[in-house]
Amino acid sequence: AEERAFNEIADLRARITAEIERRDLPAAASLYQELQVKSPSHCLSEQQQLEVGREFYRAARFPEAAAVFDRFVQCYPSSSEAGNVRLLLGIIFARELRQYEDADKHLTYCLPSLRDTVRRDQCLEWLKNVREALGRPAPELGTG
Repeated sequence: AEERAFNEIADLRARITAEIERRDLPAAASLYQELQVKSPSHCLSEQQQLEVGREFYRAARFPEAAAVFDRFVQCYPSSSEAGNVRLLLGIIFARELRQYEDADKHLTYCLPSLRDTVRRDQCLEWLKNVREALGRPAPELGTG
């Protein structure tokens, strides 16, 4: 049974890779959901995880996008994309899902890593909105 499960996971990963290479991202996203049923803690490569997350986001499937991006930051916390992915996660949780505690967590965590002024300002604005929704004080607006 263990070997069969391993083979099913390997097959799903290979099919996801093939669909991404063909640029059939909806099919890759569908296969990713199958993979998550069989192995919820499984993570694709950095690039593939981002591709699948972006596909869910493009399709306005925000709970799925949030789950894929959250898995990305768990699997690749040191990635050069982690700060940007956390910013996007914070925005998804705030704007689309109205899960303000999760939004606050991701926005607060990514703020120090954002070097781009535009993204940093965007993060601060969302963090201010989230804190207001939670009835908490706004973040300090210093450049820190």
